[in-house]
Amino acid sequence: MKRIFIIAVLLLALTLSACSQYDPLKGKEITGSETVMYHSFEKSIDNATNILKGKCVSAQNNKREVIYEFDVVEQYKGDTTAKKIYVESERILVGVADKNYSFTDPDYSVGEEYLLLLARHISVYYDNDIYHLVSSRPYIPLNGEEKIVIYGNERLSGHSELSFFKSQKPEKVIEYTKNVISNSQNADGVEYYGDPYIESTDLEDVVSKSEYVVKLIPTSKKDNPSNSVTGYYVCSVVETYKGDTETNEIMVELRLDSVKLKQEYIIALSRISDSNSYRISSKNSIYDTSELDTILQYID
Repeated sequence: MKRIFIIAVLLLALTLSACSQYDPLKGKEITGSETVMYHSFEKSIDNATNILKGKCVSAQNNKREVIYEFDVVEQYKGDTTAKKIYVESERILVGVADKNYSFTDPDYSVGEEYLLLLARHISVYYDNDIYHLVSSRPYIPLNGEEKIVIYGNERLSGHSELSFFKSQKPEKVIEYTKNVISNSQNADGVEYYGDPYIESTDLEDVVSKSEYVVKLIPTSKKDNPSNSVTGYYVCSVVETYKGDTETNEIMVELRLDSVKLKQEYIIALSRISDSNSYRISSKNSIYDTSELDTILQYID
């Protein structure tokens, strides 16, 4: 009886050890949550704006996310010409509608290569485009040693037409992914997500193409809960040179390091829908008031 008890304890310890080894939540600091729709691996390929082989070269830990820098080794889907991309890993708990899955974005190791299924997001507030993993969060290391998974800890073969054997071979997964892309009816679908902005940084281009150009004073600020880069600033409108803000106080999303409270600026803006909120119209939209005479030359 004693021998049976010892064996049972050992089996339980091994089971717990195995469970903890693959725990997708282990050691994670969670700052929010998200529920996503279920998609197979094939549908995830279809939904991705960009699919590529990338080598992780750095990781930057921020308050709400980790930004991974990847060298683009080979691109299979998407039209970006960038040699480097930046993948944001959010510190959130992800659940799947009608499924009992709980997981977080995967961690990447500097120096290793991965197959990445990505959604490209453009933003006037970031120096570079930001990429996120598609909602199923496939984790596909190409070193041949780690397990290839989807939805945190699910075997890829359980959510794909790939066999178990092929789904654990990186070269087979890449080959299969390329075949799905070539046969996809949505291979040339969504190019990116986000709000378009004036890509030029030339003063004349920005002023002439912007809907609003105003002199304003940021009076207060509150954090943006969705990122650690921008804040929402309440601004007093001093003078309007282009467009009509209709009110003397507006809300403007600005980079945290771009303005100081209680100081005057001339800013080229885009309106957010029909609201009283605005965003900068380009990556060069904030000007010192000393540039007013030059700015006025470009306003009809």
